Amino acid sequence: MPIVKTWLVPDKIMLVDHIGKLSVEDFERHLEETIEMLDKSPGIVHTISTYVKMEGMPKGSLDQFKNLGRVMRHPKLGWSANVGLKPLFAFIYKIMMKTFGMKFAQFSSIEEAQSFLLQVDQLQAQTQKSEATPESDSQEPQKPVQ
Repeated sequence: MPIVKTWLVPDKIMLVDHIGKLSVEDFERHLEETIEMLDKSPGIVHTISTYVKMEGMPKGSLDQFKNLGRVMRHPKLGWSANVGLKPLFAFIYKIMMKTFGMKFAQFSSIEEAQSFLLQVDQLQAQTQKSEATPESDSQEPQKPVQ
């Protein structure tokens, strides 16, 4: 299968490897499976997508991907991190992510992306904890850089 999904951190961080040349059918199946995984997850899910082994994106217009908007707007989708995205695809991806109001970042390795996403989760947990206890003396967490 040209798109392989695995959990790096169960129900928290999903690794999505794009391998070989992708077809519209491959991409559509990937979107359907991603929606199902997000629906089943108990909380926010971040993704790390790798493109190092990808040989090409599916040909066709974005409206062929009927589930793309459902994934991008899914309430459980958190940050999207990319590794190995070629410059032209990175430009197109950046436009798409900004259009959907998504949080995204580019990284040089999976480990770097995972470390960032784990820090994001820690900051969110600290923020939620300090909001739940207004009299706590916790410090203001630094915002992650996008």
